[in-house]
Amino acid sequence: MKNKTIKILTKIDDVGKRLDILLNENINELTRSNIKNVIKSKQVKVNNKIVTSQSTKIKEGNIVELNYEKKTDEKTTKRKFKII
Repeated sequence: MKNKTIKILTKIDDVGKRLDILLNENINELTRSNIKNVIKSKQVKVNNKIVTSQSTKIKEGNIVELNYEKKTDEKTTKRKFKII
């Protein structure tokens, strides 16, 4: 497993969005359920303050920081291909 940190600077188009929706739109490798769990486990900060509510509304210029463990799948990293 590898720790990964993602930082997002919100724009005017993001104003009023829920935190979980913003993260879902910007992070393709996590499902919405994964994002919800990361938020509840206190791994998300908005403007350097820990946030535990997925319904937190976003404002322009917020800095959203997400920390999580990225799992590496041995099956996909050690895959052998047969060339035809």
